Amino acid sequence: MGFWSSLGGVISTVSSWAKEAVKPIANVVKKVGSWMKDVGQITEAHLEGKKIIMEDEATPKSLPAKKRNDDSLIWDADDYIIKERQSLLIKIEEQNSKISSIDQSHRENQIQTKLQLEVIELIIASQTIGRFAANIQLHEANLRIHHQSIQNSAGMLDAINRQRVGIKALFTQVNKIILSIDSAGVNRYGATQIKDINVDPRPGAISISNAYAAFCETVGLLQNEAQEFIYLTEKQMERALKVKAMASSVPGKQQRIEDWIDRSIAPSLRQAKKSTQNLLLSLDEIPKIRNREQLQSIGNQRGGIDDLDE
Repeated sequence: MGFWSSLGGVISTVSSWAKEAVKPIANVVKKVGSWMKDVGQITEAHLEGKKIIMEDEATPKSLPAKKRNDDSLIWDADDYIIKERQSLLIKIEEQNSKISSIDQSHRENQIQTKLQLEVIELIIASQTIGRFAANIQLHEANLRIHHQSIQNSAGMLDAINRQRVGIKALFTQVNKIILSIDSAGVNRYGATQIKDINVDPRPGAISISNAYAAFCETVGLLQNEAQEFIYLTEKQMERALKVKAMASSVPGKQQRIEDWIDRSIAPSLRQAKKSTQNLLLSLDEIPKIRNREQLQSIGNQRGGIDDLDE
């Protein structure tokens, strides 16, 4: 009697919680939808970097132009040594100039190649966002499924309990009637009292606790994914600023890279981080089942509700 006398209160507690959680869960679903749009903006912003790389690959690397040497030696016996010396000095100066120009071009090419690699790493790092998007969508769907399961289980237990009460009341009345006709000696058909029929559900046959535990675990998974995503956006912002700083030393690329980072990358990362923080706030608004002591005591009795853990 202890279990079944308390079952009505337990079902009422769970049902009230399920109704209370409907709006916060709907808010989580809405936040996830908004978050997915912001994540899409991050992906599009990073894809712009491919255009920058393709522009670099399409631009031919310029090499110093070879200068023609139209100098001719004048074979005059009187000034031959002077002119030969002047010619050699001019050639040495030209060669030094070429070496300096080639060295400068080589350094510029090295810096530009390094910038290309940093842009590629930035784009590759952004691809991790897809994993977070898939996981968060999956957990959000599971959250709704677990909540619906709890609602269904509470409704089934309420219906079962009502049927059980009615059947036991019917058994009691039938047994009283049979006892009366037995006492009056008019039991011509040999009717016997109803005994040894158990109409109580098997323990754990309908487990709200398992569904609620899965629900709480899913909330935790969503929170963990959201917190890790915030960390990802912060690290990605650091990479983007590194690329921007490096671009300042590459002629012809500074403005292009700065526009890309300031106009696309940084705003999309900041917005996605803000949306993720809003998602975490909405997860904190999901209520917990109250009267836990009562639920735990019910879990130790026979019936369809197990002990509900946090």
